Amino acid sequence: MIIKVSVSKLRPGMFVHDFNCDWLHHPFFSNQLLLKDRGMIEKIINQNIREVYIDTGKGLAPAQESPRTATAVAEPPEEEKAPEPEMPEVDPFEERLSHIRERAIGDEIPDAAKARKKAETVLDNIFAEVQAGREINVRATRAAGEEMVESALRNKHALPAVVKLTKANQYLRSRAVNVASLMVSFGAHLGMPPAEMVDLAVGSLLHDIGMLRIDPAILAKPGKLTDEEYQQIKLHVAIAAEMLNGTGEVAPESREIVTMHHERNNGSGYPEGLKGSAIPPAAGMAGIADAYDAMTTARSYRGEMKLSAANRKLFEIAALEQFDDKLVQSFIQCTGLYPVGSVVGLSSGKLGIVIRQNPENLLKPVVRVIYDNKRGSFIRPRDVDILHNTDGEEVVPTPPDVKWKINILDYIS
Repeated sequence: MIIKVSVSKLRPGMFVHDFNCDWLHHPFFSNQLLLKDRGMIEKIINQNIREVYIDTGKGLAPAQESPRTATAVAEPPEEEKAPEPEMPEVDPFEERLSHIRERAIGDEIPDAAKARKKAETVLDNIFAEVQAGREINVRATRAAGEEMVESALRNKHALPAVVKLTKANQYLRSRAVNVASLMVSFGAHLGMPPAEMVDLAVGSLLHDIGMLRIDPAILAKPGKLTDEEYQQIKLHVAIAAEMLNGTGEVAPESREIVTMHHERNNGSGYPEGLKGSAIPPAAGMAGIADAYDAMTTARSYRGEMKLSAANRKLFEIAALEQFDDKLVQSFIQCTGLYPVGSVVGLSSGKLGIVIRQNPENLLKPVVRVIYDNKRGSFIRPRDVDILHNTDGEEVVPTPPDVKWKINILDYIS
């Protein structure tokens, strides 16, 4: 039976059927879930949610309030007391999470780079296994995802900033790790539980695994695909779903990312043409992250789009109702209109790299100024908070003729 209860009546063991609010306004990834501990209940209370709907057929019902009954229950004799339950084994991932503390992006960059490298190595091994006809190693994928989540919880901007140019034959691997990096950052921004963030990472790392069975000549084609070639590309989703069918270790949310990240809010996507709420949140998030990374990754036939331009493009796509507007807004709040690591021009004629967001105004980040475009030379780095500076500095479009070769990580670490 579905009943509405005050959050003050919630207790572990109840099953939440509906949070009585929009998905982005409650603290969990799923709209329906079992309350496992008091910590989950505290998160609901802290979001100022007053009432939720619970399903008494899937979990506990509200306790009956009866003072008479409460005083009538006697303490059982000592010999009749149930033995103390054995303490469950501590999950190593949960143990590591208990020690995580936020840190500055410069401090997190080295560990973020290690997490990315591990994910790339795991994917290299998985790609080789798939091409040899063996099963996907989900356990190794999950271990890589856990390290990415730990990094995102320490600093959500570090992993997306650790983006390296890769060889053409490493394109699929690089894109998979890029999307996973964006997804765990997105999950951290939304305040998702770490275990659910790992599910996002696993699904993202495997989201294009079906491409390994597509003709390499089509994948490497430098020009526009024919209709027939595009139909071949679309088969990668069904191929990936078939690969996962023999693997029982993949969480439902991870599977949704793999099979539905090309679905679009207005029904124009594939393979099922799903619309609106029929697309699970994980798949909607993955569609946005995948599109963003596709725009900002260079291909043989085009250069990459600037990060800030890609964010504007996402707004345009959302206006066409291909993506959920609220999810797009949350994604851009996460990355910032000028993402950490992006190059921006300043009204003084200098150039810099965004090192931090100002959450109260995404148009005014903190910039590390490193180049004088008028002189054509590098300068001693200095940090300018565009929101609070008194010199009148503003972010302006980056001059198109700027050409430099630098390692951005050297300036934000």
